[in-house]
Amino acid sequence: MPEKDPNNWNVAHMWPWCLTLGISIAATVAQYAQKVRAGEQFLWRSLLMDGSICIFVGLVTHMICVASGIDEAWRSVIVAINAHMGTRAAMQWERLRDRVLGIESIGDGK
Repeated sequence: MPEKDPNNWNVAHMWPWCLTLGISIAATVAQYAQKVRAGEQFLWRSLLMDGSICIFVGLVTHMICVASGIDEAWRSVIVAINAHMGTRAAMQWERLRDRVLGIESIGDGK
């Protein structure tokens, strides 16, 4: 692939970012559909919150992969996996935090 001239900004420069955004949106839809199939009620605001987390995780993952020099095909795979796991990873960290601190449930007044 020819080197991109940083002074010539065009669609080719935006393509990896657009692809990352598309993969992150697809991962959000897949992750939220799985939640709804498991019995959770469909709410637009919940979908938007999950989407914002998954897209953020996808974009950060993309930046880390670029900084690490990971090629585009592997970068797409890593972004898809991390974006799909975005909200799950956050929930797992919260559960671990609660177990370590001995908290039953946040906001229950105990």
